[in-house]
Amino acid sequence: MQQILLSLLGYDSKNIWRQLVSVGSLRPSTMIYVNTLVDLGATFRRLCEQMENYRSASMEKVLEENSIGQKPSAYLNAVLGELEATVLLDYRNALIQLDNDLKSESACNIVNIFYRIKPYRFLLNSVSAMCQDLIGGSCRGAKVLEVVHRWAEIMPLTHKHIFDGLVIRCQLVLFEQLERWLSLSAHWMSDEFFIQPKDACQSTSYKIVKEMIPSFIGDVMAEKILYIGLKIKEIGEIVEPANCSSDFADLLSFHEQSIRRLHELMRRPLSDTRLQQLFDRWHSCVSRRTWVPISSKVELEKECMKIADYFFQQKGKLFDQLVDILLDNSLVKECPPSASCTLPGKIFDLAADYARHTAHRNIVQLRFCWRASEDQSWLSCLELELVSEQIRSSGHLFLPNVISRCNEIFRFLLRLRYSHCLLKRLWLSQSKNAPSDRITFSFLNVLHFIISTLYDYQANVIREQCHNLRAGLQAVNSSEAFSDFMDTFIYKLESSLFILSPDLWLLIDQLMFTCECLEGFDFSEPTQISCAWDALRELMKSFFRQGEKDKEKVAQLLAMLNYNEYFSRLVHSAPSSDGLSGP
Repeated sequence: MQQILLSLLGYDSKNIWRQLVSVGSLRPSTMIYVNTLVDLGATFRRLCEQMENYRSASMEKVLEENSIGQKPSAYLNAVLGELEATVLLDYRNALIQLDNDLKSESACNIVNIFYRIKPYRFLLNSVSAMCQDLIGGSCRGAKVLEVVHRWAEIMPLTHKHIFDGLVIRCQLVLFEQLERWLSLSAHWMSDEFFIQPKDACQSTSYKIVKEMIPSFIGDVMAEKILYIGLKIKEIGEIVEPANCSSDFADLLSFHEQSIRRLHELMRRPLSDTRLQQLFDRWHSCVSRRTWVPISSKVELEKECMKIADYFFQQKGKLFDQLVDILLDNSLVKECPPSASCTLPGKIFDLAADYARHTAHRNIVQLRFCWRASEDQSWLSCLELELVSEQIRSSGHLFLPNVISRCNEIFRFLLRLRYSHCLLKRLWLSQSKNAPSDRITFSFLNVLHFIISTLYDYQANVIREQCHNLRAGLQAVNSSEAFSDFMDTFIYKLESSLFILSPDLWLLIDQLMFTCECLEGFDFSEPTQISCAWDALRELMKSFFRQGEKDKEKVAQLLAMLNYNEYFSRLVHSAPSSDGLSGP
């Protein structure tokens, strides 16, 4: 009897049973049942060792000083803990009951014992295989849930409730992470959650890690969960709950009810439909109700004008000073562009001091893009970044995608301003020598006219679109509507500035690059001037020919450039530099 219990606990081998058969104490036909019992005990023992080895390794990792590795998986710990409390405990209790029953029996019937323990055979084999998948595959987060869910789907009805319990246990771990994310204040996020900070040092910006999203949530629902958490945290920062308006009190009440409803759903095997319906209502309500307190708090139009003042350079004197510093100090541009370099911010502050405009320090800072590299020019890898104070007050209004697109416009406007200022200086210096250096003066005169016209054109575009922005804000009544409104506004701006027209954009880029190259140009060399003029002529021919294909987009700029039909004649003239004159 004791030998049977030891075998079922995995402490015995088949050799002892074979010896009993050889001496006649056990019939050979019984060995098929004995082997099954021994295998069952070995499976139980292996399962216990798997769990013990994992826990020991996890504890060693936790106790390591200055450990920078991943922490033990909360999902896997939950699964193993649930298995201990259900499957393994039930099996041990079954053996205890078997031991008590065998003590009262005069003989040990192997076949009867086999049929009493048989239900655990498939269960323990399945659990052991699942644990091998989880532990051997180093599963974490949603992958643990996926593996458990996959095993639950193939279980027979007799065991399905056990694996459903494991799924629910994982869902409750996920609920704890969701509850933490959906709270009013920012909390530390588990590295197993599918929403993570973009920057470990700055928890105001978050991203979705797609490989960590459970399949029953999906990408679309994950985006809504990200949105809800961000909006709720913005409300928590902007409004004091003790002094909040009734609108905010209603929202907070609805939010708490939704969290309770989420907890109820997570406590049973999930239905994708129920969860989707919950987050659809949640997302819609948060979007609709957060708009009033947020927009009234930050003064929507004022915040939009901050974007126009800096990203679209409506604070002209400030950016003129910035360009002057870049032009006057050649050593500044010799600093290799790097995302960690703080020089752009210092230069921007200096320009603000010269322009007597220091308000920018609470709104934006100038820096190199994260993609900045030494093979790029300064102007092509600068960008503006909202400072922390501005992010806290109105960062929710302008999604990262909007700021990124605004920075694309900012770089274009800065390069154009730089080219315009550079040519103005060169034109003034060469105008004194115009009688003796007619070709050089004519070249600079034409190029200055082109850039000045382009500069005036973009100023008109920015002014018109910003006017439309202010007028259109009156009709915006929700944060989702504002996002759509801003997307349309930026799209129109990009279209009017030809950023969305690759061929025209490339020609404008080449034009500004030509201007930037004039800083080190030798104007005393006639051959270089002639080559530069021919290159400009071909560039403008290409621009006008391309403009004829996109007349609707370029009509206003072409009309401004074709003053006295100068460029019309240029496009159809012979490639000679004789008898040149300005427009």
